[in-house]
Amino acid sequence: MKINIAIDGPAGSGKSSAGAEFAKQIGYQFIDTGLTYRAFTYYCVVNNIDFNDHQALQTALQNFNYQVIGDDIFVNNENVTDQLQQEVVLKNINKITGLSFVREAMVDLQRSLAKDQGVVMVGRDITSVVLPTAGLKIFLTASIEVRALRRWNQNKVNNIVPNDLELLKAQLIKRDQADMQRATGPLVVTSDAIVLDNSNLTFSETIQALLKLYNEKIKSEGQ
Repeated sequence: MKINIAIDGPAGSGKSSAGAEFAKQIGYQFIDTGLTYRAFTYYCVVNNIDFNDHQALQTALQNFNYQVIGDDIFVNNENVTDQLQQEVVLKNINKITGLSFVREAMVDLQRSLAKDQGVVMVGRDITSVVLPTAGLKIFLTASIEVRALRRWNQNKVNNIVPNDLELLKAQLIKRDQADMQRATGPLVVTSDAIVLDNSNLTFSETIQALLKLYNEKIKSEGQ
């Protein structure tokens, strides 16, 4: 028996990396919903879509075909996995994430990716909007200090400069506020979500905690 697993959480909580490894260990398909927005941004960039032209964006959504095959992302049959980290994508993504008609289209897309069950889907409105009937809902979080330090270490490994810890902390606080105050699909802890704080957990311990929650859920469903 397979279920859908929805994981929400703030930036820096480790939901994408932990979700991907968790999905691999239980044999589920991993879906990072943030990549649907990145992919659509990339599609608009390469097709010279004006981000200020809402009619053009709506037409682009109709022509946008998104697929996940294993670990790879395809847009209109083109493997764009390695293109989604480009600066031009990161620079323009905020131009579309706040648009209600884009979010509605992305929610429909994300739901279609989970229609056959057996997915671990991560984002910020998965438990509340995208998969409100998911078999297991988890809110993965960590303290602002820990999340900022994770970003700092990540930037250090990737040689990203400047790399100021206090600035990263301030940026995360601002991001949290924007996510929680967003009119459409805000970041919330639903009443039926299990809160997992991994501030004091290693990556491996976070995976083990997720596996424990999953096994308990499957066991209870089988009774």
